[in-house]
Amino acid sequence: AAPPAAPRPQGYYRTLVLLCMVGFFWNCKPSEPYLTRYLLTDKNLTEAQLDHEVWPWYTYGKFLFLLPVGIIAESLGYRFTIFVGILCRESTRVMLIFSEGTAWMGLMEVAFATATAVDIIYFAYVYMLVDKHLFQEATGYIHAAYHVGNLLGSLCGEALVSFTPLGDHLVVLFYISWAMSTVAALFALAMPKPKFAPPPSLAQAFRESGCRKALVELGGLYRDV
Repeated sequence: AAPPAAPRPQGYYRTLVLLCMVGFFWNCKPSEPYLTRYLLTDKNLTEAQLDHEVWPWYTYGKFLFLLPVGIIAESLGYRFTIFVGILCRESTRVMLIFSEGTAWMGLMEVAFATATAVDIIYFAYVYMLVDKHLFQEATGYIHAAYHVGNLLGSLCGEALVSFTPLGDHLVVLFYISWAMSTVAALFALAMPKPKFAPPPSLAQAFRESGCRKALVELGGLYRDV
């Protein structure tokens, strides 16, 4: 017989639902499959401009912020960093709807790159809220909600464009995506504060021990045992 399931602490399911709702609505964006078409038609950009002046900024932004967001989370707090990601997602939607030109669209890509870099902090935050024996279950639910949001958002966008007049008014999809990001922000505001301290990290070693000792500790990870 299978062993009995471990008990769930009080508030576990509420916490799990809040985190799942954040990820679901973050990623539920009916506009996403039509981003290129929208920029070509509604924003009057060319494919050459997108390839050389817009899309590369996402790569630059992700490269620039992927590591620093971890240090920011360790220094200023995980919830604070998640809220920064929310502000970046909101600013991405605002720029997509109201801004014009390659410079603004490049800035939009940097904002979105920052927001997606913060995703790793969001995924890690669950380990500060639930007991260790529930890590695997909570991780599965949160990742599932995140990807189901992506799937349903894309299917919703496809249905709206294919079976309604919105194919000629793509900006409406971007308003819907903005609304989804705002709902995610509201759920994020209700997320509880951390219950457990994060494990030791490189950022913590730099802050507490200085650069030299932190680099020695980092090098120790790669020494032969």
